[in-house]
Amino acid sequence: KTFSLNGTALETQTRQLMDMDQWLRAYAVLTLCGVDDTYTFWLQHNMMFYFRPEDNKAVYFMWDSDFSFDRPATDVIVGDQNLGKIINLPSNLRVLYAQMLDIMETTYNTGYMSYWLAHYGPFSGTSYNRLTYIQQRTDYVNGVIAGAGGNTPFSVSATNLTVTGSNLVTLSGSAPVRVKTITINGVAWPVTWTSLTGWILRMPANAATN
Repeated sequence: KTFSLNGTALETQTRQLMDMDQWLRAYAVLTLCGVDDTYTFWLQHNMMFYFRPEDNKAVYFMWDSDFSFDRPATDVIVGDQNLGKIINLPSNLRVLYAQMLDIMETTYNTGYMSYWLAHYGPFSGTSYNRLTYIQQRTDYVNGVIAGAGGNTPFSVSATNLTVTGSNLVTLSGSAPVRVKTITINGVAWPVTWTSLTGWILRMPANAATN
């Protein structure tokens, strides 16, 4: 039922039922590696999840990902179906892009993977040379993120500052996808992401220091 919702209701319910950071980290690996035999890409299966007893939130398990590097290096980052709708919510797409940037900088790159491909290739009976694909895929993903404004500098639109009758100050601005929280006077305030880079924040006027 939750997956059939839309907009704010979909975002609210999925955050209550799913560990979105974990789901998006796993999905980042899956789509970087061009897996196609999985849910949201080609054959709509091979997705497993488990509800943690401590918080009853679902975590996502990649399953049967042997069809890796099968999709074109310039294939879409986010697939279809109801999960694709969830991932494309601005607050989630930001996290996915940030996770992908982190993975590409640390492990999914030709510098890091060249050793491991050469090391494990003999065990599979093939050279298993995927360095060209990895380079092409990272170039494409970096281009998509940059083109969407994912590296937008952090800014606060001071001219949009609003004080309402409820004594709330509304701040808004832009932020790159790597920004996860916004703090004021050392306190992290809830943020609503209105787009991939746009944010809005409401706080009591007496919580700020001039």
